[in-house]
Amino acid sequence: MPRLLALREMPEHDCLKLLERVHEQARRSKYPYFSALIASSRTASELSAQLAARMIVRGPDRRNTILRYFDPRVFRHLRWILNKTQMDSLLRSVDVWTWFTPAGTWSQYRCASAASPSRLRLTDKQWEALQRLRLLHRCLEQIAIYLPKSLNDDAIAQHVDALLHLAYTEYGLRDGDDRSLYALQAARFHPRIGEHPEIRIRLCKVQKGDISYVGACADLSDDALSRFAGQLGSNVPPTSTTGMSS
Repeated sequence: MPRLLALREMPEHDCLKLLERVHEQARRSKYPYFSALIASSRTASELSAQLAARMIVRGPDRRNTILRYFDPRVFRHLRWILNKTQMDSLLRSVDVWTWFTPAGTWSQYRCASAASPSRLRLTDKQWEALQRLRLLHRCLEQIAIYLPKSLNDDAIAQHVDALLHLAYTEYGLRDGDDRSLYALQAARFHPRIGEHPEIRIRLCKVQKGDISYVGACADLSDDALSRFAGQLGSNVPPTSTTGMSS
């Protein structure tokens, strides 16, 4: 868990030493020293207790789990997974939450001043989206190799998340690597790539348990997938990243 530091209460000497650590982290890593910068009228001890309590969320199946909402790689997606009331419930007692974006900049979320529900309640759809965040992050990093600006694009993130969901529910891909590969193919080349006869053959083999999807597609090049996309037509939604092949 991250440590909460009351920056305004720290002696000047300690603040200067902390800044040295911040600069050293920025030099060595793409991840910031601070998970978030928080403005709040609460005392540090009050805020720490309330933020820790918010880490435990209950899903629709009434199981409790830990939500690493303070991780900027998670927080950026919560803004479209949760609604405004839920976000304010999650960040209760916080006035402004500032996090580091994949684009290398800092962004802010301002919480409503009105009272929010004391418990964060998730729908089935939101719970499932949270379970996919690890796979989503992996896919977005790979897509960014071909389209760097996509890493910070919420519309593309939602599109890829929908493809991961489709890979599981429509095509029965249970393995994480298989689902990731399908989502990447659909995001890069065509959102309905699974409808192409060549891809259908491979999906059928996977569903029969003969092979993994990764193994079934081992012989497919980018040129072949581009050809499949052309044969399916150009009916591509604006959030698609079709055409990113090098």
